[in-house]
Amino acid sequence: MTLQLPNMTWLRTFEAVARHQSFTGAGDELGLTQAAVSTQIKGLETQLGCPLFHRTTRRIALTDMGKAYLPAVRKAIEELTISTHGLFDVSSRKTVTVRAPISTAVFLIAPRLAVFQEQHPGIQVRLISEIWTPEADDARVDVEIKIGDAASDQRNAEVLFEDTVVPICAPSSAPRLQSPGDVLREPLIHTLGYEAHWPTYRSQVGYREEKANSFTVDTSLAAVEMAAAGAGVALVLKRIAQFLALSGRTSIVGDIQLPVLYRHYFAVPNSPRVERPEVQIFKSWLRAAFS
Repeated sequence: MTLQLPNMTWLRTFEAVARHQSFTGAGDELGLTQAAVSTQIKGLETQLGCPLFHRTTRRIALTDMGKAYLPAVRKAIEELTISTHGLFDVSSRKTVTVRAPISTAVFLIAPRLAVFQEQHPGIQVRLISEIWTPEADDARVDVEIKIGDAASDQRNAEVLFEDTVVPICAPSSAPRLQSPGDVLREPLIHTLGYEAHWPTYRSQVGYREEKANSFTVDTSLAAVEMAAAGAGVALVLKRIAQFLALSGRTSIVGDIQLPVLYRHYFAVPNSPRVERPEVQIFKSWLRAAFS
Protein backbone atom coordinates (compact mmCIF):
# COMPACT_ATOMS: atom_id res chain seq x y z
CA MET A 1 0.00 0.00 0.00
CA THR A 2 1.41 3.39 -1.00
CA LEU A 3 2.03 5.80 1.86
CA GLN A 4 -0.11 8.93 1.50
CA LEU A 5 1.57 12.28 2.05
CA PRO A 6 0.53 13.89 5.38
CA ASN A 7 -1.59 17.01 5.25
CA MET A 8 0.17 20.37 5.57
CA THR A 9 -1.55 21.25 8.86
CA TRP A 10 0.01 18.26 10.60
CA LEU A 11 3.41 19.04 9.12
CA ARG A 12 3.27 22.67 10.29
CA THR A 13 2.35 21.45 13.76
CA PHE A 14 5.22 18.95 13.71
CA GLU A 15 7.69 21.71 12.75
CA ALA A 16 6.40 24.04 15.47
CA VAL A 17 6.59 21.35 18.18
CA ALA A 18 10.15 20.46 17.09
CA ARG A 19 11.20 24.11 17.23
CA HIS A 20 9.61 24.84 20.62
CA GLN A 21 10.24 21.36 22.05
CA SER A 22 6.83 21.84 23.60
CA PHE A 23 3.22 21.07 22.69
CA THR A 24 2.16 24.16 24.67
CA GLY A 25 4.61 26.46 22.90
CA ALA A 26 3.56 25.16 19.50
CA GLY A 27 -0.09 25.57 20.40
CA ASP A 28 0.45 29.18 21.48
CA GLU A 29 2.12 29.94 18.15
CA LEU A 30 -0.50 28.16 16.03
CA GLY A 31 -3.54 29.21 18.03
CA LEU A 32 -4.32 25.63 19.09
CA THR A 33 -4.88 23.94 22.42
CA GLN A 34 -2.25 21.56 23.75
CA ALA A 35 -4.71 18.69 23.24
CA ALA A 36 -5.23 19.64 19.60
CA VAL A 37 -1.48 19.74 18.99
CA SER A 38 -1.09 16.33 20.63
CA THR A 39 -3.91 14.89 18.51
CA GLN A 40 -2.33 16.16 15.28
CA ILE A 41 1.11 14.78 16.19
CA LYS A 42 -0.39 11.41 17.07
CA GLY A 43 -2.25 11.39 13.74
CA LEU A 44 0.97 12.16 11.87
CA GLU A 45 2.89 9.45 13.74
CA THR A 46 0.13 6.94 13.05
CA GLN A 47 0.13 7.75 9.33
CA LEU A 48 3.93 7.53 9.11
CA GLY A 49 4.06 4.39 11.22
CA CYS A 50 6.73 5.56 13.69
CA PRO A 51 7.09 7.93 16.65
CA LEU A 52 8.55 11.38 15.95
CA PHE A 53 8.98 12.52 19.56
CA HIS A 54 10.14 11.08 22.87
CA ARG A 55 7.66 12.22 25.51
CA THR A 56 8.65 12.58 29.18
CA THR A 57 7.05 14.41 32.06
CA ARG A 58 9.49 17.32 31.70
CA ARG A 59 10.38 17.65 28.05
CA ILE A 60 9.75 16.56 24.49
CA ALA A 61 12.60 15.58 22.20
CA LEU A 62 12.80 14.39 18.61
CA THR A 63 13.42 10.72 17.91
CA ASP A 64 16.09 9.81 15.38
CA MET A 65 13.41 9.52 12.70
CA GLY A 66 11.98 12.87 13.77
CA LYS A 67 15.41 14.49 13.45
CA ALA A 68 15.83 13.01 9.99
CA TYR A 69 12.38 14.15 8.87
CA LEU A 70 12.49 17.71 10.25
CA PRO A 71 14.86 19.36 7.69
CA ALA A 72 12.79 18.18 4.75
CA VAL A 73 9.53 19.31 6.38
CA ARG A 74 10.98 22.70 7.29
CA LYS A 75 12.37 23.23 3.79
CA ALA A 76 9.05 22.28 2.18
CA ILE A 77 7.09 24.69 4.38
CA GLU A 78 9.54 27.54 3.83
CA GLU A 79 9.67 27.04 0.05
CA LEU A 80 5.88 26.83 -0.21
CA THR A 81 5.51 30.00 1.89
CA ILE A 82 8.02 31.90 -0.21
CA SER A 83 6.55 30.72 -3.52
CA THR A 84 2.95 31.40 -2.52
CA HIS A 85 3.58 34.94 -1.34
CA GLY A 86 6.03 35.69 -4.11
CA LEU A 87 3.55 34.69 -6.81
CA PHE A 88 0.15 35.58 -5.42
CA ASP A 89 0.57 38.31 -2.80
CA VAL A 90 0.12 41.56 -4.72
CA SER A 91 -0.68 43.70 -1.68
CA SER A 92 1.49 46.57 -0.50
CA ARG A 93 5.04 46.07 0.78
CA LYS A 94 5.33 44.19 4.04
CA THR A 95 7.58 45.44 6.86
CA VAL A 96 9.59 43.23 9.20
CA THR A 97 11.04 44.93 12.28
CA VAL A 98 14.25 43.32 13.51
CA ARG A 99 16.01 44.16 16.77
CA ALA A 100 19.57 42.96 17.46
CA PRO A 101 22.65 43.92 19.50
CA ILE A 102 24.29 46.92 17.86
CA SER A 103 27.45 45.05 16.78
CA THR A 104 25.36 42.24 15.28
CA ALA A 105 23.12 44.73 13.49
CA VAL A 106 26.01 46.77 12.08
CA PHE A 107 28.53 44.08 11.17
CA LEU A 108 26.52 40.91 10.55
CA ILE A 109 22.99 41.82 9.45
CA ALA A 110 23.18 45.23 7.73
CA PRO A 111 25.82 44.15 5.16
CA ARG A 112 23.57 41.27 4.09
CA LEU A 113 20.32 43.21 3.71
CA ALA A 114 20.96 44.23 0.10
CA VAL A 115 20.93 40.53 -0.83
CA PHE A 116 17.67 40.00 1.07
CA GLN A 117 16.10 43.04 -0.63
CA GLU A 118 17.11 41.72 -4.04
CA GLN A 119 15.60 38.31 -3.31
CA HIS A 120 12.44 39.67 -1.63
CA PRO A 121 11.66 43.14 -3.03
CA GLY A 122 8.19 43.08 -1.50
CA ILE A 123 9.48 42.99 2.08
CA GLN A 124 10.95 46.03 3.80
CA VAL A 125 13.27 45.46 6.78
CA ARG A 126 13.36 47.89 9.70
CA LEU A 127 16.57 47.23 11.67
CA ILE A 128 16.73 48.49 15.26
CA SER A 129 19.89 48.32 17.39
CA GLU A 130 19.38 46.99 20.89
CA ILE A 131 21.08 50.07 22.29
CA TRP A 132 17.77 51.87 21.58
CA THR A 133 15.67 49.27 23.42
CA PRO A 134 14.07 51.71 25.93
CA GLU A 135 12.56 53.75 23.08
CA ALA A 136 11.48 50.74 20.99
CA ASP A 137 7.93 49.45 21.07
CA ASP A 138 8.22 45.74 21.93
CA ALA A 139 4.84 45.06 20.33
CA ARG A 140 6.24 46.15 16.97
CA VAL A 141 9.36 43.96 17.03
CA ASP A 142 8.86 40.93 14.79
CA VAL A 143 12.31 39.33 15.08
CA GLU A 144 14.48 39.81 18.15
CA ILE A 145 18.04 38.49 18.26
CA LYS A 146 19.96 38.26 21.52
CA ILE A 147 23.38 37.04 22.62
CA GLY A 148 23.95 34.69 25.54
CA ASP A 149 26.68 32.40 26.75
CA ALA A 150 26.34 28.64 26.33
CA ALA A 151 25.42 28.19 29.98
CA SER A 152 22.44 30.55 29.78
CA ASP A 153 19.02 28.96 30.11
CA GLN A 154 17.17 30.15 27.01
CA ARG A 155 14.18 27.84 26.97
CA ASN A 156 12.41 27.50 23.63
CA ALA A 157 14.85 29.97 22.06
CA GLU A 158 16.11 28.92 18.63
CA VAL A 159 19.89 29.19 18.30
CA LEU A 160 20.90 31.10 15.16
CA PHE A 161 24.64 30.45 15.48
CA GLU A 162 27.36 29.97 18.07
CA ASP A 163 30.58 31.94 18.32
CA THR A 164 33.78 32.44 20.30
CA VAL A 165 35.82 35.57 21.08
CA VAL A 166 39.13 36.57 19.44
CA PRO A 167 41.50 39.59 19.65
CA ILE A 168 41.67 42.15 16.85
CA CYS A 169 43.91 45.12 16.10
CA ALA A 170 44.68 47.58 13.30
CA PRO A 171 46.37 45.88 10.30
CA SER A 172 49.40 48.13 10.80
CA SER A 173 49.82 46.79 14.36
CA ALA A 174 49.48 43.09 13.51
CA PRO A 175 53.10 42.40 12.38
CA ARG A 176 54.55 43.28 15.79
CA LEU A 177 52.03 41.20 17.74
CA GLN A 178 53.57 37.75 17.36
CA SER A 179 52.66 36.26 20.75
CA PRO A 180 50.04 36.61 23.50
CA GLY A 181 52.66 38.47 25.51
CA ASP A 182 52.98 41.02 22.73
CA VAL A 183 49.19 41.41 22.72
CA LEU A 184 48.98 41.94 26.47
CA ARG A 185 51.66 44.64 26.39
CA GLU A 186 49.43 46.68 24.08
CA PRO A 187 46.69 49.00 25.37
CA LEU A 188 43.69 46.75 25.98
CA ILE A 189 40.21 47.86 24.98
CA HIS A 190 37.55 46.66 27.45
CA THR A 191 33.82 46.56 26.73
CA LEU A 192 31.33 47.14 29.53
CA GLY A 193 29.40 43.98 30.32
CA TYR A 194 32.28 41.81 29.12
CA GLU A 195 34.92 42.81 31.67
CA ALA A 196 35.91 39.18 32.24
CA HIS A 197 37.19 38.70 28.67
CA TRP A 198 40.70 40.06 29.10
CA PRO A 199 41.32 38.31 32.47
CA THR A 200 40.11 35.09 30.81
CA TYR A 201 42.50 35.62 27.89
CA ARG A 202 45.38 36.36 30.29
CA SER A 203 44.62 33.22 32.29
CA GLN A 204 44.34 31.06 29.16
CA VAL A 205 47.78 32.08 27.87
CA GLY A 206 49.39 31.92 31.32
CA TYR A 207 50.44 35.56 31.40
CA ARG A 208 50.17 37.33 34.77
CA GLU A 209 51.34 40.85 34.00
CA GLU A 210 48.52 43.37 33.68
CA LYS A 211 48.87 46.33 31.36
CA ALA A 212 48.03 49.59 33.12
CA ASN A 213 47.26 51.49 29.94
CA SER A 214 43.76 50.51 28.81
CA PHE A 215 40.43 51.88 27.61
CA THR A 216 36.83 51.05 28.47
CA VAL A 217 33.92 51.57 26.08
CA ASP A 218 30.23 50.76 26.30
CA THR A 219 29.71 48.91 23.01
CA SER A 220 31.57 46.43 20.83
CA LEU A 221 31.08 48.89 17.98
CA ALA A 222 33.20 51.49 19.80
CA ALA A 223 35.79 48.83 20.65
CA VAL A 224 36.07 47.89 16.97
CA GLU A 225 36.49 51.52 15.91
CA MET A 226 39.24 52.08 18.47
CA ALA A 227 41.07 48.91 17.42
CA ALA A 228 40.79 49.86 13.75
CA ALA A 229 42.27 53.28 14.55
CA GLY A 230 45.31 51.67 16.19
CA ALA A 231 44.41 52.57 19.77
CA GLY A 232 44.92 49.03 21.07
CA VAL A 233 43.60 45.47 20.96
CA ALA A 234 39.94 44.54 21.42
CA LEU A 235 38.19 41.21 21.97
CA VAL A 236 35.15 40.65 19.74
CA LEU A 237 33.04 37.80 18.40
CA LYS A 238 34.88 35.72 15.81
CA ARG A 239 32.29 36.23 13.04
CA ILE A 240 32.61 39.99 13.44
CA ALA A 241 36.41 39.70 13.44
CA GLN A 242 36.31 37.64 10.24
CA PHE A 243 34.02 40.18 8.54
CA LEU A 244 36.33 43.03 9.53
CA ALA A 245 39.42 41.12 8.38
CA LEU A 246 37.86 40.50 4.95
CA SER A 247 37.16 44.20 4.58
CA GLY A 248 40.71 45.05 5.67
CA ARG A 249 39.63 47.21 8.60
CA THR A 250 41.21 45.09 11.33
CA SER A 251 43.30 41.94 11.68
CA ILE A 252 42.78 38.89 13.87
CA VAL A 253 45.74 38.46 16.23
CA GLY A 254 47.09 34.91 16.56
CA ASP A 255 44.93 31.83 16.90
CA ILE A 256 43.73 32.19 20.50
CA GLN A 257 39.98 31.80 20.98
CA LEU A 258 38.41 32.32 24.38
CA PRO A 259 36.67 29.22 25.73
CA VAL A 260 33.54 31.31 26.41
CA LEU A 261 30.98 30.24 23.81
CA TYR A 262 28.33 32.74 22.79
CA ARG A 263 25.03 32.03 21.09
CA HIS A 264 22.99 34.34 18.91
CA TYR A 265 19.40 33.20 19.21
CA PHE A 266 15.87 34.21 18.25
CA ALA A 267 14.30 35.43 21.49
CA VAL A 268 10.86 34.16 22.40
CA PRO A 269 8.30 37.03 22.32
CA ASN A 270 6.65 37.98 25.60
CA SER A 271 3.20 37.41 24.16
CA PRO A 272 2.86 34.38 21.85
CA ARG A 273 1.57 35.24 18.39
CA VAL A 274 1.33 33.70 14.98
CA GLU A 275 4.22 34.84 12.79
CA ARG A 276 3.27 36.67 9.62
CA PRO A 277 4.51 35.04 6.38
CA GLU A 278 7.04 37.82 5.74
CA VAL A 279 8.52 37.28 9.21
CA GLN A 280 8.87 33.56 8.50
CA ILE A 281 10.56 34.38 5.18
CA PHE A 282 13.07 36.74 6.85
CA LYS A 283 13.90 34.26 9.61
CA SER A 284 14.35 31.48 7.06
CA TRP A 285 16.69 33.71 5.04
CA LEU A 286 18.67 34.65 8.16
CA ARG A 287 19.07 30.98 9.14
CA ALA A 288 20.50 30.25 5.70
CA ALA A 289 22.78 33.31 5.82
CA PHE A 290 24.38 32.14 9.08
CA SER A 291 24.37 28.40 8.43
